[in-house]
Amino acid sequence: MKNTFWALIVAICLAAAVVLVPATASASNSILANEYHQMLSDFLTNCPNRVSGTSDMLDVADYLWGKFNEVGINTVRFQNVGDSQYDKNVIASIYAEKEKTIVIGAHYDTVEAEGANDNACGVVTLLQIAKRLVEQKHKLNFNVKLVAFAGEELGLLGSAYYVSQLTQNQRDNLALMINIDAVAAGDNLYVYCENKSTPLLNELLTQGQNQPVKLHSKPFSAGVYAFVDKWGYGYWEMAQNSDHTPFRLAGIPTALFFSGNYKGMFYGYVESSNVQNWTMNSAGDTLQSLQQNAPNFADKMATVAQMVCNLLTDESSVVAIEGAREHLTAGIVYNNDYASIAAFVVALIAIVGAVIYYKKLKKQAFVGVAEVKTPEVFTSPDVNDVFKF
Repeated sequence: MKNTFWALIVAICLAAAVVLVPATASASNSILANEYHQMLSDFLTNCPNRVSGTSDMLDVADYLWGKFNEVGINTVRFQNVGDSQYDKNVIASIYAEKEKTIVIGAHYDTVEAEGANDNACGVVTLLQIAKRLVEQKHKLNFNVKLVAFAGEELGLLGSAYYVSQLTQNQRDNLALMINIDAVAAGDNLYVYCENKSTPLLNELLTQGQNQPVKLHSKPFSAGVYAFVDKWGYGYWEMAQNSDHTPFRLAGIPTALFFSGNYKGMFYGYVESSNVQNWTMNSAGDTLQSLQQNAPNFADKMATVAQMVCNLLTDESSVVAIEGAREHLTAGIVYNNDYASIAAFVVALIAIVGAVIYYKKLKKQAFVGVAEVKTPEVFTSPDVNDVFKF
């Protein structure tokens, strides 16, 4: 009887633990989501206009400088983007006395209106990462540069200029560039490194376990164009339209976080199965839209921030990061050059066929419907040419 009593007590305690622990975790996630929501709201209120090439960008840069200072980073500087008098990259540095450096970036300019998803959410996630890394500086395995880029919407101007100003030594010591762009509105949260599986991608997927939102790898070859090479990769796809691209073209490994949906449309990518979320680069990209149509947007931001912080402070990630250059996409198979070659051969055959057909038409035009005795093309008949009319 006594043993039965204690067994009953243990069973009740275990049942209580099963019920209460998830509730506690859920409450914790809710508190964290509210923090991201509030930060996003504050940013959009203080920086409502962020169109590159306008004087408003100066105010936004000053705001970001202040926010980096607030989390404890005093080594912040502006970098004018080329000859622009308004567009500035805002660069905050955390020096951990390491040999290698990681750049974490998010663009703060937008096309019009609020740009809540593209890319205010990325900027807020960047600021949260800055706050956490300052608190965990003693655990960092790399020096860190947190960069808010200008001019992304005008053609990756800020990131391209940043890369152009790096010395060769700085490029050699830049282990990885992490880009955060439009991570809020889509159906799924993706990470994209190369157009194939790599140890870095697998490490990111591992770090993405047990997070508020499940992390997916971008489907390999989805939306890849072999002969529309916009940037010089050797192939082109939608994922290249963001600030990691200039780094990748400089031979620096990259990881892009973004949210979307890889199904539908001819290139495989749509923003969401909910058309109300199709707001990118439009006046509909607002905080209100996120609240109504993407209720877990703050959880996605929190997931990205936690993953990046885990990646930079976990000793198990060092090998995958430092070995990432060995796995950059290269060669005829992965770059899809074979498709370009095939397209060239088909085009060549078509041209040759067109020339032959043209010659045939030219002959028919001269002789009408006559049957030509010889196959030679001529400009005037001679004694050897016989016609049947």
